[in-house]
Amino acid sequence: VAKIPQGVDEFVRSNCLDCHEGPDADGGLDLATLGRDLQNDNLFAKWERVFDRVHQGEMPPKDYGEVDAEQLQGFLQSAGDWLHESQQHDRESFGRVRGRRLTNVQLERYQLRINCYVLETVALAQHVVKQPQGDAGDGAKQAQLAVDAHEDDGRDEEAVYEDVL
Repeated sequence: VAKIPQGVDEFVRSNCLDCHEGPDADGGLDLATLGRDLQNDNLFAKWERVFDRVHQGEMPPKDYGEVDAEQLQGFLQSAGDWLHESQQHDRESFGRVRGRRLTNVQLERYQLRINCYVLETVALAQHVVKQPQGDAGDGAKQAQLAVDAHEDDGRDEEAVYEDVL
């Protein structure tokens, strides 16, 4: 589990846990137990939301009281760096774009390839010689008969089965 930066921890303890701690936390946001692993997309989004709300002055609420300006700046700097470092690590690990959308030209090419493959498969299937279907046990019966007939020729059973199959 990643460690929360000191500036973030101090600010949260001083200004947030009065309302955002425990099972009855405001907005269902328990900052005391909120995970610290920003590699988890859901946790990253929650911490980013906390940062945004504090940065925009929405939190702590005005009626909470005066927030120490130095502590606020420490939170914004620490939290911003923490979130940014997590994003940098993510980009280094997975690249800037985790998935990409194909262009219309690429989609048309893939569709054409798929259509050609399907047509080739259908054309080849028409030339396949179908084997007559017997009982499911016919092959096993024939193999056993062949083994019984060749018990005295010195070959092991696997070699006889391979000849039959």
